[in-house]
This record gives sequence, structure tokens and C-alpha cells, in this order.
Amino acid sequence: MHQRLANISDAESAWRRALTVCRQAANFEGEIDALEGLGRVARGHLPAAVALRFYEDAIARATVLEDRGRAARLHNSAGIIEWTRGQYESALGHFERALTLFETLDDRVAAGQMMNSIGVSLDALGRAADARQHLQQALVHHERIGQPQLEAHALAGLGDSFWAAGDHREAATWYERSLQKRFETGDVRGEGWMLQRLARAKTAVGDLDDGEGLLARATGIASRSSDEELMDECTRLQHTMAHARAIPPLDRS
Repeated sequence: MHQRLANISDAESAWRRALTVCRQAANFEGEIDALEGLGRVARGHLPAAVALRFYEDAIARATVLEDRGRAARLHNSAGIIEWTRGQYESALGHFERALTLFETLDDRVAAGQMMNSIGVSLDALGRAADARQHLQQALVHHERIGQPQLEAHALAGLGDSFWAAGDHREAATWYERSLQKRFETGDVRGEGWMLQRLARAKTAVGDLDDGEGLLARATGIASRSSDEELMDECTRLQHTMAHARAIPPLDRS
């Protein structure tokens, strides 16, 4: 632990020295590199607000230099930071700016990623109708450019939107489609998560037999891949299923 903390401190010090040198030499590209490096160090080990300041400074410099590709990637990173701390409105703004920049660069894959991020951000803000519209548009975009992995993420986002709204049958439909895409692309981790989500939806509508089979498959993937987060979710769902099995059907609300 002490060695890791020392390495983090050394990395931060090195990036700060680089930032000072680049500013003195008016090396603006190097300045952006140093700010982004400081942001990466802070992102993993310091409060999110600290990391965000470095990314915002890097965005400002990239914007002045009219480096649209760099600015777009930095906006995406800043959006992810805002998302992880629950600042969905700010995250949405960063993702929208990144999308605009990627579109001007005709980077259709990166633009598709931002479309997905915008959709789930809108849903997190309670704007379900807008979110679903954006995710449906994203699906068309992904299909057109041949990006099945992005399709899988958009499909999962639609499933999550309907799940959050309490429409568990509709959620299951989208999860099934996402699961198929994960299988086709060899995304084993994503397959595990979609199996868990689909099992959860099946359980919610009372289809416990199917749910248990799906959950067993998800648990197997979690075990083989040592995915502790997925295993925790599978364990929680197992308890939910056991409770549902213990309640006589006529007593269920």
C-alpha cells in the first residue's frame, strides 16, 4: 500500500513538473498532455472534483488550439467523471459537446458511443421518453455503421429504462436482444450482466423457473471471470428468488 501511494505521489509530481516546463516553454500540446495526466492520476485516487478541474483546464486549452479530437475525448472523460458522482446534467452537457465535435470529425464510432451516453444520461435525469428516442436513434446509427457492440449497449440502456419505469416485461425484451448481441460478439462479461438483468426481469414477472436458469448461467460467468461485482448482484438476486419461492402465489402482491 505504501509503495502504491508513493508511486501515485511520484506520478503526480512528475506531471506537475511537466506542466510547469510546458507552460514556461509555451508548449500548449504538452500542457494538455500534462493536464490530462494529472486528471488520470486524480481520477483514480483523489476526489472527483479535483480530477475534473484538470480535465476542464485541458478542455479549455484544446479548445483554444482548435484541437477538436482532443477536446472531444476530454469532454467524454469529464462526462464520465460527472456521471460517476451523480452529476447527470453536467455529464449530459459534456457528452453532447463531445458528440458535436466527433460529428464534425466524421468519427462515427465515437459519435455512436456519445449517443449511447446521452441516452442513458437522459434516463438518469428522469427524461425517459427523450432517453428512449435517443437510444432508438442510436440503434439505427450503430446498425448502419456495423457496430454490434454499441448496439448491445443501446439495447441494454433501453432495457434499463423500461426496468426503472416498472415495465419489466418490456425490459426483458430489450435485455434478450442485448444478450444475443453480446453472445454474437463474444462479449462474455456483457453476456453475464445481461443474463443477470434478464433473470431479474423474469423474476419480477413471476417466471422463476426461467429466471433461475438464467441466473445460474450468469453466476457461472461471474465465477469463471472473477467478476466480484456481477457475483454480488447474482447473490442478491438469488436471495430475492428464494424469498419469492417461499411466498405462496395467492399471497403475492
